[in-house]
Amino acid sequence: MPNFVDYHRVLPLMTPQDVQDMVEKIRNGDPSQYGVNSWNIYVGLDGQAWCFLEADSDESVLQAHEGMKFPQGSENVVEAVILV
Repeated sequence: MPNFVDYHRVLPLMTPQDVQDMVEKIRNGDPSQYGVNSWNIYVGLDGQAWCFLEADSDESVLQAHEGMKFPQGSENVVEAVILV
């Protein structure tokens, strides 16, 4: 399965529970309902984030973000999805 890196210039505000749920899914290796496996998420001091993922396609990556309360909009944009 292809590997992807995506980039967020700014992350949306998340509750502590949302963050914990996301961390648990990554640690458990639980794929999203779109078949995306998250390996790691790195967050910079300025609120930027990079997600390292395994997915069938870049479209699956975008759909998985929607399902994880990361809808695409002016406050949250996946600015790049790169096949690595």
